[in-house]
Order: sequence, then C-alpha cells, then structure tokens
Amino acid sequence: MIYTAATQRQIPFEKNISASFYLKLDELLKDEKKIFYEASIASISVLGSQACEELKEMIADCSVFNWDGNNSNPINLASAIRAEKFLALLPLNISEPELSLDGDGQVIFQWFSKNRSVSILIKAEDEILFSDIDGINRAKGSIQFDTWFNEKLSTLIQSLE
Repeated sequence: MIYTAATQRQIPFEKNISASFYLKLDELLKDEKKIFYEASIASISVLGSQACEELKEMIADCSVFNWDGNNSNPINLASAIRAEKFLALLPLNISEPELSLDGDGQVIFQWFSKNRSVSILIKAEDEILFSDIDGINRAKGSIQFDTWFNEKLSTLIQSLE
C-alpha cells in the first residue's frame, strides 16, 4: 500500500505499475491537495515567531513530490502538525531553531553553536529523534512526542547557548 501525498489515503501498490502512474495520480489530486494544505497552513497557531512563519512557508512550498528537484517526498502533514505543537511547547528561554525537511518530508529543527549542533526530527508517528554532534562526538536517541516539552531536550538545547 502507498499513501497519496494529497489525502494520506491508502492506495494498493502494484509492482508492475510504473512510478509515473503514481505521479499522474498525485497530479490528478492536486486540487484536493491544495485545499488540504491551505487548511493546514490556516491551522498553524499564530505564535508570532520566525519559526512558525518558516513552517507555514514550508507547508506551502514543499507540498508536492520532488519539491526540491531531488525526488523528495512532500511535507508530511502529520509531521508538520506535530512540529507546530513542538513550537508551541518550546520554552521561552530556548532560542528559535532553524527548520528544514528530510527527504521523507519530516520536519527537522536545528540549533547551532560554534562547535556543536543539536537536531530534532519530528516524525509522523509520535516519536522525536534527536542528535547532538560535537566535532567527532555524536549522541543520538529517541523519545515519545508528548504534551509538554521534554526536559532532556530542553537541557540539550540550552547546553549550546
């Protein structure tokens, strides 16, 4: 089974059907997709932050397959919704992150200092992956997405500043 980018509906995947068929199917659903993503943009809370504005732009600009010319998937709406919630939970004493997307359309938050970086990937499922890179030293882990900002993540990000 595959999910269409527009509606997240399952469609049986047939091995003998070319990828171009699925691209055409995605094209046929373009109007439905546009309504779907416009509703998503409207639902993002108005926190007044630069990161919220970046997230809105990402939803608008990255809502189609191959948005970057590298065959990347469109932004995953579940990841975008969790990213918006993550931003709403971000403590005021933590600087705003830089945002990006991975090739699967999941939202990544990043914080940088001179020699270190912390990255947090908001998965479509209720999971957050994080990494801390300090030169050659690397640490990584995962936690469940919750209704409060995780203290471990807070401490990790604040240690950059």
